[in-house]
Amino acid sequence: MLSSKFEVSEPTDGFKDPFPFYRSEEIADAKKTLNIDQEKLKEAFERLEKVLDTELPKLSTEAIPEVNFDDLAGNDNQFNAEAAEKIKKFGVVVVRNVIEKEDAKNLLDDVEKYMKENGQDPKTTVKKHPLFNIYWSKPQLKVRHHTNMVKVQKALLNLWNKCEGLDDTVNLEQPVTFNDRLRFRKPNTNFKLGPHWDGGSLQRWANSDYKETYRDVFNGDWESFDPFCVKGRGSFTDENCSFFRAFQGWTSLATSGPGDGTLRVLPLLKEAIAYVMMRPLLDDVPDNMMPGYEPEHPGCQFYLVPQIHKKLMDAMISIPKVNPGDTVWWHCDTIHAVEEFHSGTETNTVLYIPVGPDCPNNRAYIEKAKKCFLDGKHPPDFEMPTKQDESDYQDRATLNDLNEDAKVMMGFE
Repeated sequence: MLSSKFEVSEPTDGFKDPFPFYRSEEIADAKKTLNIDQEKLKEAFERLEKVLDTELPKLSTEAIPEVNFDDLAGNDNQFNAEAAEKIKKFGVVVVRNVIEKEDAKNLLDDVEKYMKENGQDPKTTVKKHPLFNIYWSKPQLKVRHHTNMVKVQKALLNLWNKCEGLDDTVNLEQPVTFNDRLRFRKPNTNFKLGPHWDGGSLQRWANSDYKETYRDVFNGDWESFDPFCVKGRGSFTDENCSFFRAFQGWTSLATSGPGDGTLRVLPLLKEAIAYVMMRPLLDDVPDNMMPGYEPEHPGCQFYLVPQIHKKLMDAMISIPKVNPGDTVWWHCDTIHAVEEFHSGTETNTVLYIPVGPDCPNNRAYIEKAKKCFLDGKHPPDFEMPTKQDESDYQDRATLNDLNEDAKVMMGFE
């Protein structure tokens, strides 16, 4: 039986901060099944903190690797060795000029026209948050399956590797489509989305398959952990986050930079993952507590909290300035957030377009998503208010608007 939703920890149990973290027997059971060797974990965490004390002060917006699409295309559609090494270390990359600048501006005009014609004019609609539940406009489909976009996605998947025997059903050479929303972030607006992970919360510690992804970390050998090994991710499923996004990403249709309500990241991958996975397992945190776990969002997000993650939160940075047609990508375990206030002068608009490989859970996703596309309904993984969809929207994309890559990536061929 679960305890009360917010039970304040007391000094007698060793965790003295009075923040009311959620506790439950489920959390205690998850920790117990990990069979943690506390002494080994403490030694590993001490090694980790020494590395973080060296690496975190070096982080800056300038540290985020940037690649021009023409350079990638000129290298057989792959990142060169130097870029690949940086992406694997930092977990973030900006790929510029994936879409021609003027084409991106025209796509923005087309998106705005589609929304205006269907009662969701982004210039006049007043919302508490900048995300619009639009998925099936023709411009979105064009960008998701643009020839250059597919090349970038394949290059990103090429950074990953597979665990023999465990990931045999994963095809890293074939991206498939996750259908996501778009953002219009207006100047002088607040929007709070703090540092977090997507795609799994308590499941990272509790699920029998998912926790094996981080087994090296739990065993105190975080140095051997490879964040770019699929290691079961392609088969782990959750009703709230059913798609394995190897990289999350968005494509900019406007110009924005630091201060414009843009993305913030912690560009240090393996060490940050190890910290978040190990820290709540140390014996100063009660066995039945997982600070950052919010049961209201059981499968989607895991939030960092200053009581135990301050070191990481203080090191987060904003991404560099981007222009129309630039893309931003971050590894599925990169800690990220958004700037709370947009102090710029222009609306920044992005299309959320991640990349995931052909694998069991992603194939299951696109099978469900096909009907959503044909019917104009919201795609899997997105809960929508009753009757709010695009089924009767004018000029919605249809099968006739899909290019050959789209037909394959969306499961129609």
